[in-house]
Amino acid sequence: MIALENASAKPVRLIDATIRPEAARTEAMITPERMASVNVWKIRRGVIGESPATHETTIAVSMLSKPKPESELRGLVYSLTEKARDTGVVWYKRVTVVGAIVLLLTVVLNIIFW
Repeated sequence: MIALENASAKPVRLIDATIRPEAARTEAMITPERMASVNVWKIRRGVIGESPATHETTIAVSMLSKPKPESELRGLVYSLTEKARDTGVVWYKRVTVVGAIVLLLTVVLNIIFW
C-alpha cells in the first residue's frame, strides 16, 4: 500500500494519439492506481468472458472430430511411446542412480549450509 501512495504523488502523463488522433493535442493524467484498476478489470473481463467460449469451442471440436488411431500417436503420447530401459548399462551411466546421487548431495549440502 505504501508503494501505491508514493507512486500516486507523481502521476504518469499519457498521450493517446495512436488511438484517437484528436487526443494528440490533449494530455491525460493517469495515476498508477487508475492504471492498476483498469488492468484488473481487463483481466477479469478476459477470464470471465473468453474462458467459457474457449472451453465450448474445445469441447465442440473434440466431439465433432474423429479420434486418431494409436499408430499415429506413437512418439507423441507418453503412454503409447516405448520407454527406454537402463538394463545392461554401467551403474554410473544410469539416469536413476545419478539422479538419486545428485538429490542426496543437494539435501546434504542444504543441511550443511543451512
